Amino acid sequence: PTFDAAFHLGPQIEARANHPEVADKIFLRQGDRDWTYRQYRDESVRYAHFLQRRLGTISDERPGNVAMILENHLELLALYGGCGYDGLKLFGVNTGLRGETLAGVLNQSRSRVLVVDQRLEAEVEKIRGDLQYLAPENILVLRTDPDRPTSGHDLEKAIANEVAPFGKSLDAPSVEVTPNDVLMVIYTSGTTGLPKGISNNHMKMLMIGMAVSANLELGPDDVGYACMPLFHSNALYLGFHPAFHVGGTL
Repeated sequence: PTFDAAFHLGPQIEARANHPEVADKIFLRQGDRDWTYRQYRDESVRYAHFLQRRLGTISDERPGNVAMILENHLELLALYGGCGYDGLKLFGVNTGLRGETLAGVLNQSRSRVLVVDQRLEAEVEKIRGDLQYLAPENILVLRTDPDRPTSGHDLEKAIANEVAPFGKSLDAPSVEVTPNDVLMVIYTSGTTGLPKGISNNHMKMLMIGMAVSANLELGPDDVGYACMPLFHSNALYLGFHPAFHVGGTL
């Protein structure tokens, strides 16, 4: 299938979600959960509206920056898609960072919303007093263990209460985004000092998917497996975007 859309993430998601051959195909699979391309679109849009509400007015003093400390989950990719629709910068913070280094990266990012994996929320609690830009209500926890209580603000409950429940299809937000806008800041591993953020715009992320899928001769019937962390380059460059480009499955 071919997709005629502007070359940034939001329109590319829309093109696949509205394509008669692709919309109802399984795009993402995690454990016993499946999302079609249409469901991925709807979740990305739901996240986009939520982020707009939480960030409010965006300016140089109030940047549209969002950070995540997440293991691989479908919701991580919905957050990525939501930032794409909104023209926001998503900062992929390494889940192995702790203490002063973690606080330093979050402060350097100037992120005003943070989504943290429930399994890692205790590490954020330890440094909460050192965070300069994150209001307590904008530190949101992705529940990964429903049987264990969380001390933070539940991400899914917040989105459902403020925007719409899971599965609701909403109109995409009206935001002017260009292919040259930064989509994600991916950090180096920090082997020679503090991790350094590398800016990746929409065009770069989409072009990598196009190039890798062509080099590997991938097609819509192919299934990729993301064994590396999706907050880093490998799983996005070689997993998510090649599958996304050809209308395949990850």
